[in-house]
Amino acid sequence: MKGRKPIPKEIAKLRGYFRPSRHKDQLAVSGIDFVYNSIPDAPSGMSKYAAKIWNEQLSQASKIDGYLAEIDLPLFEIYCNTYADLMEVKDILRKEPMQYKDANGVVRINPLYNVQKTLSKDFANLSSEFGFSPSA
Repeated sequence: MKGRKPIPKEIAKLRGYFRPSRHKDQLAVSGIDFVYNSIPDAPSGMSKYAAKIWNEQLSQASKIDGYLAEIDLPLFEIYCNTYADLMEVKDILRKEPMQYKDANGVVRINPLYNVQKTLSKDFANLSSEFGFSPSA
């Protein structure tokens, strides 16, 4: 005997006993190529920081089958470029003072600190998107 026919995912959700482990979505994973045991080359034109994180993160993620799909790579490229921009801003800020006086003598904070803050938030959000942060 085969047993009962499984209840469709939509009905299980409506009834309140949907379990992802038992109701796999075959449409979502069929035909998708995953990054596994090989690292795709970094896109041409990436900065040294972006290419570095591309290789480091993908070498770790490629060890787990199904962790990253080929379809994730464009967003992953944005993740890498955001990291590169953040590192470049940090390099500039190491050489410049945090505050400066404008033409009127008013002390102002270097606007690159706001850029750094925005890039840090963007990088943290993208890290969570890929599950690269411990809290994700």
